[in-house]
Amino acid sequence: MIVGEHLRRQAEERPQKVAIICNEDRLTFSELNDQANRLACWLKERGLKKGDRAVVLLPNCAEFATVYFALMKMGVVAVILDFRLSPPEVSPLIDETEAKVLITHSKQKSFALRMRKEKEGLKEVIIIGEEKREEGLERYDEILSDGEAPEPGVSLREEDEALYLYTSGTTGRPKGVILTYDHLTYFPESMKAFLHVSEEDVEGCVLPMSHISGPIVLNLMVDVGLTVVVIDEIRPKKILEEVQKHRVTFFHAVPPIFQMILNLPSRDRYDLSSLRFVAMMGTVVPEELMEEWRKEYPHCLVLQGYGATETSPLLTLTRYEDAPRKMASAGRPVPGVEIKVVDGEGRELPPGEAGEVIARGPQIMKGYFKRPAEKARKIRDGWYWTGDLGRFDEDGYLYILGRADDMIITGGLNVYPSEVENVLLAHPKVAEAAVVGIPDPERGEALKAVVVPKVGEELSKRELLRFCRERLASFKIPKVVEFRDSLPRSRTGKVAKRELKAVEGELKKYWDFLAEHKKVIGPTVLLLLWFIVSGFGLVDPFFLPTPLKVGRHLLELLATPSTYAHLSKTFYRMMVGFSLAALIGVPLGVVLGYWEKVYDSVEFVIDFFRSFPATAMFPLFMLAFGIGDGSKIALVVFGCSLLILVNTTYGVHNCSRTRKMVAQTMKASEAYIMSRVVLPEALPQISAGLRLALSLSLIIVVVLEMFIGTRRGLGYLIYNAHMTYQIADMYAFIVMAGLIGYFINQGYVKLEKKVIHWAGI
Repeated sequence: MIVGEHLRRQAEERPQKVAIICNEDRLTFSELNDQANRLACWLKERGLKKGDRAVVLLPNCAEFATVYFALMKMGVVAVILDFRLSPPEVSPLIDETEAKVLITHSKQKSFALRMRKEKEGLKEVIIIGEEKREEGLERYDEILSDGEAPEPGVSLREEDEALYLYTSGTTGRPKGVILTYDHLTYFPESMKAFLHVSEEDVEGCVLPMSHISGPIVLNLMVDVGLTVVVIDEIRPKKILEEVQKHRVTFFHAVPPIFQMILNLPSRDRYDLSSLRFVAMMGTVVPEELMEEWRKEYPHCLVLQGYGATETSPLLTLTRYEDAPRKMASAGRPVPGVEIKVVDGEGRELPPGEAGEVIARGPQIMKGYFKRPAEKARKIRDGWYWTGDLGRFDEDGYLYILGRADDMIITGGLNVYPSEVENVLLAHPKVAEAAVVGIPDPERGEALKAVVVPKVGEELSKRELLRFCRERLASFKIPKVVEFRDSLPRSRTGKVAKRELKAVEGELKKYWDFLAEHKKVIGPTVLLLLWFIVSGFGLVDPFFLPTPLKVGRHLLELLATPSTYAHLSKTFYRMMVGFSLAALIGVPLGVVLGYWEKVYDSVEFVIDFFRSFPATAMFPLFMLAFGIGDGSKIALVVFGCSLLILVNTTYGVHNCSRTRKMVAQTMKASEAYIMSRVVLPEALPQISAGLRLALSLSLIIVVVLEMFIGTRRGLGYLIYNAHMTYQIADMYAFIVMAGLIGYFINQGYVKLEKKVIHWAGI
């Protein structure tokens, strides 16, 4: 597929049709072809020729398409690198490929200048998004604004090298996959044959264009004449907004992205009726996830494909007509591909038996750049050994079970992690799950499950294991269950399972058990001790009445109208103080957490109060500073605002990594990043601070009412009962205060869920 010729043809046949959409940027086929020609001719004038190499280091943006097609027209090999790679990772790849051009974004300006000085072979550095001229850098906008836009006129053949795509390198040093122009033919052909893609479609580009997704999406675009919507943030709200706004008809992504969309409480606000199908690929796809998507969006077919960068990338795909009945499979071999499932000796296995998937066909890469030994290891007798485990069914559909090195052998029995993960994901409270093998002295390996509960759900190990025992054989039950807020991922969105294999210490297991059951264990132990101490007369009954006696007094007091007058006074003091504390603590915390320099100067203070949250209650020791509602409210404001400030600062600062990643991958103002990225991600931590402060405000007010002169409030009732030796009443009021605190906390949690849903986070 001579990609540049396809773009020229589309520019002639559909000059005014929009080809690329990215935020506010739009390029028609004619504009895209003109821009690609201008850049190609500029490179040609600078001495670049067919076979030279150019490093492309760009985020998802409209300019990526122009750069890609310019290089394809010139016959310059595009070395496309992940924009999120660090300078020490990129620099050796520039050396390895002997690149003569570096094309990057202004956010990599300092790195680009350093490379221009250090790399003698680097003849040109083109910078996108830079407004000022800088010696050693060529401004992209200036290049496109000059001269005419003739076709560069470079003669290309299908066997010429087109792309070097460096793999993610999760198993070692990244390897450059060599793809020729002929390799670029097969993805569009497969999509047209299996999924009836046409010029009427609008494709969403969700995954980073700096991997194989960028080239294959653009190749399909110029092959059939469809429109591509480039999505520059991997955030569920952003994806849904773009699908709704531009009437996207299909997109492909890795399973975690679909899980993020389904976990979004506000997903029902978006109109996704334009979607014909979505494709889940890139890793083992949980069947439960596909079922959940189909239930949520019944009009949209959900299907799978399978392949690798080394296979251009598709080996199998599910036909549009077969998607409903073969949803769990990775599809059938695409045209031109042969696939076998073989055992350890290379013998082909019959349908139903699992083994390693091997493939051959014109889609298989030319090789690894400067790595002939690696190519020889992966391609043997013309067959590409994928390293993936799979099986065929009787209808010739392939099912992927996972990586061969991920398979767990426990007590001599094989367990495929995907099978256990599917069961875990079937639990209604589980959002994400991953299963890995860990060393076990008895069985060689044991199963460890790392689970992310759904937002607002509480899930115990006992509940989860009981669910598994009803659905799995005993040797497939996880021995270790760990709960996390999220799963670690590689740059391509796949779960980084190596990071999940750390074994828990025995002490941590006990602490986890106590943490899981704290709501029951705490009150139960306290009540049990109370019964024992009072029942056996270890303390004078006058000073410690039995729980039953205190319960009777509590009911009597709740039936007394005057009790509620005192409670209303306590609530007034508490809520006024809490509201003022929130108005002070949240904005100040956002400022401290967002600006790095400010945070760095107060970080030791933040860490101190986070490590010892009880120190936020030190205003209680300042009881000598006056009486009356004003002093009480002031002390509530002081203590609670400190607690809210600490939690807000920490929550916002923890979003700095996400903020930087978004800033690197899109053009956005600070206000946009703050409102659309930072605050939504920090909201759970901010909310936790508000919840703690609400409970603290009750404690402060009640204690102050007990010790500072006043004749109204719950604390006064406790103090008065103590001073008049109505001990049972005193305990009843203390229990009342505890119950009020509990119900306030629970009510806040329910309100919190509604607010988060309303906010669309």
